[in-house]
Amino acid sequence: MEGTDDLVLFAAVVAAGGFSGASRALGIPKSRVSRRIAELERRLGVRLLQRSTRTVKVTDIGMEFYQRCEVVAGAARAALEVAENAQLDKHRQTAARSFGQWADEWLAEENRESQTRQDRRGARPQGHRGA
Repeated sequence: MEGTDDLVLFAAVVAAGGFSGASRALGIPKSRVSRRIAELERRLGVRLLQRSTRTVKVTDIGMEFYQRCEVVAGAARAALEVAENAQLDKHRQTAARSFGQWADEWLAEENRESQTRQDRRGARPQGHRGA
């Protein structure tokens, strides 16, 4: 759906209480937030926010729209968490495999060294005392 990002952006503006708060929360310029919300309102043909020089108030239709946008935003966050968790699991598995591989190699080397030490002990002359 075109504009899904704008639905999430609108939800952020309402949740933050205005453009400045949403801008800080999202890390994007306030002017871009304002412009995208204005474009969203133009596309929808309705006023979602009532702006004044000092305040931003949500209109009645804006509040109803916000409630639906929150569902979309929540679903988007949940989808991102699935991907992030999968990435974390992948890193954990890779780390576990890497550690397991390192441990196997280390144990194999220790076994070889131990066998070499035992072989040397067995190859000493009969009268020789070990220290």
